[in-house]
Parts: sequence; structure tokens; C-alpha cells
Amino acid sequence: MTEESWLEAFSVPRPSPTEGLADEFEKLLNDATSEEEIQRFLTANPFILAEQLPHCHHVIPKFRFGGKYVSDYLLPEMTSGGTFWTLVELEPANAQLVTASGHLGERVRGGVQQVKDWRDWLLNNLDHAIRPRDQDGLGLDNMAGIWGWVIVGRRSMVTGRFNQLRKQIWDDSKITIMTYDRVLEWYRRREEHWQAWDAQLQAWADSNQRPVSASHVRFVLNVRVPGLPERERGFALRNGISRLCGPISSRLGLCGREMSVDAAERSSSDCRASGSLAMASSI
Repeated sequence: MTEESWLEAFSVPRPSPTEGLADEFEKLLNDATSEEEIQRFLTANPFILAEQLPHCHHVIPKFRFGGKYVSDYLLPEMTSGGTFWTLVELEPANAQLVTASGHLGERVRGGVQQVKDWRDWLLNNLDHAIRPRDQDGLGLDNMAGIWGWVIVGRRSMVTGRFNQLRKQIWDDSKITIMTYDRVLEWYRRREEHWQAWDAQLQAWADSNQRPVSASHVRFVLNVRVPGLPERERGFALRNGISRLCGPISSRLGLCGREMSVDAAERSSSDCRASGSLAMASSI
């Protein structure tokens, strides 16, 4: 079984409509009393997690390995330089971030240790990790690195001391600690982007005009991007284009038609920027 085939079961299309999902997520965060409630919501709405990274089109919940380890999620960030497999640990949204004595809260410390244990096991068993699944491996091939995220607490709980401590964790262990508000805020931005994109497509269709540009490109399923590896191109064609055109494309027939170079480049650069900003801000 190839990496592509086992990951296909966890492919994340863009939902229709995207509007309102951020509000639902925010309400859940305000009301939730356990991480299990949040995990059920994110598993039912994996697009929220997929949008946290620029090249993530699959979300694997409850990823099991090593006979005893289970990550809450595994997110493959597929870049031209390889795949960064991101291990995600959820902790409660109401968890204490810093104790009165100035140490990380118990749930934060536990989450960080969990991610360290997961990553250490994978790195110590790298042959098994990258071996194809039909050869009793985990299928994490083309590995460029293993990232770790701990999602915990709310932004209102963040203090200067907490920022010092999580920066130290990042410097020592390269594990990102972020609040649920960071996930919510970034998804809300992406939701607004896709709503604007769909509105633009609808306007083009309603006016019965093609986008005007100095030159046009044929945006079809056999498009070839110079320098893009064949394996990543396959994922982009099956997932990226459908996400770009979105659910509206099936009604308008716009996927596979001509799109202005300017519009295509704006969409591409927007997706690339999303990852940079998401990784740069961990509040």
C-alpha cells in the first residue's frame, strides 16, 4: 500500500458552506469542559485543522503506533522539500497554563512530554516509521521532519511567564504550545478568505465573463507545475484544486476552465502565506 492510498481515507475536502464553522467552534470552546468534546468536533470538522498549514490536505485522528502510543491527530504537511509529519496533542481549553509558583501547568507539562515521547519513538524507530504499510510499516515516507503541537487553554489565560516557558520549550524541544484561540483565529481568517473567493467566482459566473488578464492559463487536471515532485503534484491535483475551486465549482463548472494568471497566483501565494503566519504565531 502506497502512502497516497492509505492517506486517501483521510483526505479533507473544503466543506460547503464554510460560513459559520468558526462561530460553532468558538461556541464549543466557550462551553467545553473536556478535550474529548473538542476532539469530537474537530474530527467531525477536520478542515479546521487542515487549514492551519499551507500544504495539509489530510487529517488522521487517533494515529496509533509503537503498540502503546496514540496521537490525537497526525497532520502531513507536504512540501516540495518533503513531508513534515505533525503530531498534535489536545489538552483542555480550561486547563491551567501556569501555576502560582511559575511553572507550566500539569496538563501543559503532560502534553509536552507526550509529544516528546511520540517523536522520540518515531525517530528511534525511523525504519519502521517510513516503511510502507504493506510491509508492516507506518507509511510515513518522504519524511523531512517531525513537528509537535500541544493545543491547550485560552488566550485570556496567557501571561508573560507562560510565554517565557513555552519559548523555552520551543528552543529546547522544538515543540509548539498554542492556545485554542490561535487555532480559531487562524481558521476564521481562512474561512473569510474562502467566502470571498467563492463570492468572486459567483460574480464571474453571474456576469458570464471570463477573468480579464494580460494572459491566461489553462487550469486543468493535467496542469504541470515546474519543479513540483510527481507525488506532491498528484496530491495537489486531487485535493488542492478541489479546495481552491471549492464546492461552488461543481455548480459553475469553473474548475478546469481558464483562470487569470493573476487570480491563480494570488490564490497560490495566499495558501503559502497561511502556513508562514500560522507557524509564526503560536498564541
